[in-house]
Amino acid sequence: EGDDVLVLLETFRLLAERLTALPELPRRLTRRLPTIALWTTHGWTTERPVYAVEDPALVDGLGAEVPVWQPGGEVAQFESLLAPLRVTRLTAKETTVVDPESALRDDDATELVAAAVSLLQDDLARNEPQMARALGVAWDRLREFEVRIDPDLRVRVDGVIGRPPLVVEVATKAEVVSGVLYLRDNRLVRQVEGGGRAVASLFASPDQRGLAQAWLAACVAADEGRTAQRLRLAEQDAAEELARREQEMERRTAALGQEIATRQEGR
Repeated sequence: EGDDVLVLLETFRLLAERLTALPELPRRLTRRLPTIALWTTHGWTTERPVYAVEDPALVDGLGAEVPVWQPGGEVAQFESLLAPLRVTRLTAKETTVVDPESALRDDDATELVAAAVSLLQDDLARNEPQMARALGVAWDRLREFEVRIDPDLRVRVDGVIGRPPLVVEVATKAEVVSGVLYLRDNRLVRQVEGGGRAVASLFASPDQRGLAQAWLAACVAADEGRTAQRLRLAEQDAAEELARREQEMERRTAALGQEIATRQEGR
């Protein structure tokens, strides 16, 4: 807790820096590094396996079942340490949604995602072209993702050493094959640690946090654009209704004038 987390974080950063500078690991290090005590969701441990998980949506559920490494910051920055420390990496590819039929489509969130994807693509193409190219699916495919809501969203996790697949609760999950963004709550689509992380998992990029934050910005811009569009449509509808009423009044006035003229001619 507190400053201890910063000490832990800086220690592993220094270790990663020193190991990277070595042309090859001495034998004494290759023997000792896999036994270093790591802080995990199960407390301190010198035993393995220990798992590295980048998706915060998966950490809580999985961390209750197996020890998940908690280095004090983003796991991505310690990529070079995973093999020497013998930490097993689990990614979104090792997870599949359990009972996907229970999730219901959310039309409003699906519309928002389509708009946000276009804005995200434009942002990354302008400012982070390498990140834009790191998307694991076609942009048009991502734009067509639908959002489904399941308050009891769970995934099956494969790749756990010496154990059958685990079923754990999660808040979000992006499924490429089915083209679905699953959420426990539709409010998560606009959150960095919710929809942002789920979308970021589709990119082969170490900067998952940056992608998740870019997703939030895209959602905010999409919301503003949709609000502006609704206002324009409302104004257009009001103008069309006013024009229709004026035309109706003109028609009635003309009809009344014609009726008066006909009566006068009859006299």
